[in-house]
Amino acid sequence: MKSKQTAKFFRRSQRNSPATGAGTKQPGLLSSMPWKALCSATLAGLLVTQPVSGPMSALFDADPVRTAAAATLGTASQQKPVLVREENITAGAKLREYVWQFQRGNKAVRTEVQAIVVDLQNPHVKLDVMSGKDGKTASRDTVLNQARHSGAVAGVNGDYFNTAAEFTPIGPQITSGTVVSSPSNHLNGMYTFGITKDNKPIIDTYKFDGKVTAASGASYSLAGINQTYSWFGSGDNLQHTHAHAIHLYTDMWSSKSRGNDGSTTPTEVLIEAGRVSQISAGQALDMTVPEGGYILRAAGRAADFVTSNLQVGDPVQIDYTLTPGNPNNLTNVSDFQMLIGGHTLLVDNGKPAEWTRDVSSIGGHRSRTAIGFSEDRRYVYLVTAEASKNSDGISLSELRNLLVSLGVWKAVNLDGGGSTQMVSRPLGEFNVVLTNETEFGVQRQVVNSVGVYTTAPKGNVAGFLIRGADLLFVGERADYSLNAYDQYYNPMDMSEFEAKWTADNGSFEGNVFRAGRAGTATLKATSGQATQSKTINIVGSDQVQSLRVDAPEMMLTSGAAYTLPVVATLQNGHQRTVPAELIDWQFYGFTGSFEGNRLTVQNVGDAASGQLVARFDGFSTLVHAPTGREQLFTDFEQDALPIGFTSYPADVTGSVRVDSGFAGEAQNRALILEYDFTEGRGTKAAYAVFNQDQGLSVEGEPLQMKVRVNGDNSLNWVRAEVLDGKGDLHRVDITRNMNWRGWKSLNVDLTEYNLAYPIKLKRIYVTSPEEGQDEREAQGAIAIDDISFLYKRELEQDRKPTLKLAVNKKTMTLDNEVRQLDQAPIIMKETTMVPIRFVSDALGGLVFWDNDEKRVTVLKEDRLVELWVDQQGIVMNGSRTTTLVPPTIVGGRTLVPLRLISEAFGWDVQWNNDEKSIILQ
Repeated sequence: MKSKQTAKFFRRSQRNSPATGAGTKQPGLLSSMPWKALCSATLAGLLVTQPVSGPMSALFDADPVRTAAAATLGTASQQKPVLVREENITAGAKLREYVWQFQRGNKAVRTEVQAIVVDLQNPHVKLDVMSGKDGKTASRDTVLNQARHSGAVAGVNGDYFNTAAEFTPIGPQITSGTVVSSPSNHLNGMYTFGITKDNKPIIDTYKFDGKVTAASGASYSLAGINQTYSWFGSGDNLQHTHAHAIHLYTDMWSSKSRGNDGSTTPTEVLIEAGRVSQISAGQALDMTVPEGGYILRAAGRAADFVTSNLQVGDPVQIDYTLTPGNPNNLTNVSDFQMLIGGHTLLVDNGKPAEWTRDVSSIGGHRSRTAIGFSEDRRYVYLVTAEASKNSDGISLSELRNLLVSLGVWKAVNLDGGGSTQMVSRPLGEFNVVLTNETEFGVQRQVVNSVGVYTTAPKGNVAGFLIRGADLLFVGERADYSLNAYDQYYNPMDMSEFEAKWTADNGSFEGNVFRAGRAGTATLKATSGQATQSKTINIVGSDQVQSLRVDAPEMMLTSGAAYTLPVVATLQNGHQRTVPAELIDWQFYGFTGSFEGNRLTVQNVGDAASGQLVARFDGFSTLVHAPTGREQLFTDFEQDALPIGFTSYPADVTGSVRVDSGFAGEAQNRALILEYDFTEGRGTKAAYAVFNQDQGLSVEGEPLQMKVRVNGDNSLNWVRAEVLDGKGDLHRVDITRNMNWRGWKSLNVDLTEYNLAYPIKLKRIYVTSPEEGQDEREAQGAIAIDDISFLYKRELEQDRKPTLKLAVNKKTMTLDNEVRQLDQAPIIMKETTMVPIRFVSDALGGLVFWDNDEKRVTVLKEDRLVELWVDQQGIVMNGSRTTTLVPPTIVGGRTLVPLRLISEAFGWDVQWNNDEKSIILQ
């Protein structure tokens, strides 16, 4: 028998909430019911939310697009999120974007939050549940694809699901009044969100009860509708959901396999037009459910009931009901327009709620998704919070408090983490787009989502707007469009109207604008009688606070290639990547070329390191990297390496082999590692083991490892085990987020592991840590190829020279050699000023003079300083700062403050006040 395992949140329950209260049965032949397809959701996330400023009645009367100020820092308990943007999606639905900044312990936190607010009193908007691929359950798709497939104008991801089984929601799902899946009765405290047919929101728990009645009147309990398999209970009470049970599968179920994991033997019955049309005893029917029909899957005692009581041609009646946990809630199946499952209750009666389930398995500061409603039950809130490169994410406790501050009266947690996705249709446009930045940089496929739909008729033109970037860099090119919307904020077709574009700063080619000088630009579009303008900001070097190259760990070797995006932080704190075509690159110590932001190293000089200077509009930053040599360790072509497989825990299965043909590379041999993390508990790993776990010796003292990995987009980690000279085992990260498919070359910095040389490569493996495991795929295969190690060049250490200068003396002593100066150091405003070219040349730096800009550039190893004559502003290692005394020109030489330049380059300075002399080293 296979190991009996469930998803983590199946096994843990902090507090049970028994569902009590009577429900009203819904009799009738199932075949007469209009079954619809659905699917969505996964396990991950988290969420944040912001308060709506002003009265709620004004929310849907405001301007189509509005912006507000940014937040100021405060404590977590005091600081509220600040609205930064608001836009109509359609009549009755708005997108609101917030920034929440606060202090979490000793850390300043910044999280970006999105909220879609839906007015249920507006007759032209509705909520419904979206499904996976092709509108089917037991399948997945991104929220964006679900919205496009179903015609939604906005939406967020929905319910959790077990990634180790068939892809179905954990909780119930009703779409357009049709039941797609039933709740899991063995899970307590799992709350749901629904909208009744009289347009009232409800959050409650529900239990499923049903039965199958044969023509003879004999009946058997119906365990569920469109549910996958799982195990529940523990020890002697461990049970399989499909053992001795009948489950019903509708034509919404996408697969031929229905609840089959090998633990039960299915007997299946095909029902068409309310009558038995086929019975398959002891094996599954080899078909998907036909349209309008359904299949009963029975096992054990339930299968005995089927074979004893059902015959081909017999009528079959299906009855089922949903019983709410709140006895005052009288809703049942027939009352719902839509219903979707969730997790723990977050907010109740406008206050943070106690957890209704153990939340330890979904802890941390993650992306979050939640859904809730206002006290008057008029407004529904769909809320997401980001954990991404520029957003810190939040905990579930923080999510509760933020929902309360938003004005949410009752709310339930939805799937989050890598599943958190919000999509919306920008005003005046026809297509929905991703609104938030996802946690792992990819749009995860989920089983269902909550969709926002417009039911408004076609209206008359109510307004125009120009769509395009609000901020550009000097010289940047960008597309703009003139869009129109009607009185219901739905887009209108502008294809018959050609807009003429003009700008007061910059130029247009068609609808492509090229930004002019720094400042602002007013763009104007004219089409017939309609004219619309838009003012944008154009950023030049004066608005940049810092510039950095997002460089990986680099070693400059011939043929090496690196992607080097350049990110500007503006003086208002906003960050943006500078387009590659706006960056001027300068190479020192090596030659290279750029294609976009991709550097290819060509030739490396004799120096121990090289410098790469990136410059935007005169503002510079530096990348400093060692030069070295690359040595191939193995490409698996000729080497008969001793390689084996092992796993942790023992329930994990997989295989390893060296073979050709992987990923379409017919002639290339690579190490192929297959894994199956379906079974077992806790952290899981599948290992390729070298030399019977004794490891393979690595020559010398490498600083980096380079490896090609063919990823499977599973979000699992890839690591290596390295045994060092002291016998210590080091687990080296190759990637902690395998979010790609196909080949990718990765560089691994070994210096951070404090290795004692020599070293051995023991294992390469795929692992899924316990925390966040439900985010990752349980099965997959990767390939490893072209493992090499990078070594630093062995060069003689440069001796540090000693330089001595004296104020008002035109001589300097370099070590023991006296040299003449044509400009002596001087004192200005109590600041010692030194001739920078002589000083830098003597101490081994490079100095460059730009006569047009009156700019001095000083470069030495990992330090870069740029100064402008008679200007207090300077740029030091990519960051803007100031000096009290600016550089000046005296006697045709540029003099700079000694303290500034010595601190910038880490020079040791000794000052002799009696002699007014300076010693630099």
